[in-house]
Amino acid sequence: MDYYAVAGMVVFVLIAFATFYYAIRKSISEQNDERNKAMEATNQLTKEIMELNLNFKHMREQDEVRDRRIDSHSKDIDAIIESQRRNEKVLDLHDYRIGSLENAIGRPYVYERTKKED
Repeated sequence: MDYYAVAGMVVFVLIAFATFYYAIRKSISEQNDERNKAMEATNQLTKEIMELNLNFKHMREQDEVRDRRIDSHSKDIDAIIESQRRNEKVLDLHDYRIGSLENAIGRPYVYERTKKED
């Protein structure tokens, strides 16, 4: 082998090593880029999940407030309905008494109030 053949082989080996080094470095760089993209996507998803949890917490608090209001108002409504029922009973008793009194004195009593069915 002459000097030029050896020098050519050395240059060839150096180019091969440089190419191999560049290919490995590029592969590692691409893997890091892919890993960074995956981490970015994971971080974004984590942020969205945290926002979703906060929204659920806020919705739960609003539901509790709404439920307390509904309970409060339903108690008021139940009291009003019970009062109305008592008033209807009293009115029925008064109608019965008026009818009895008018029948006793000889006047016909006309029952004008119509009963509402529940």
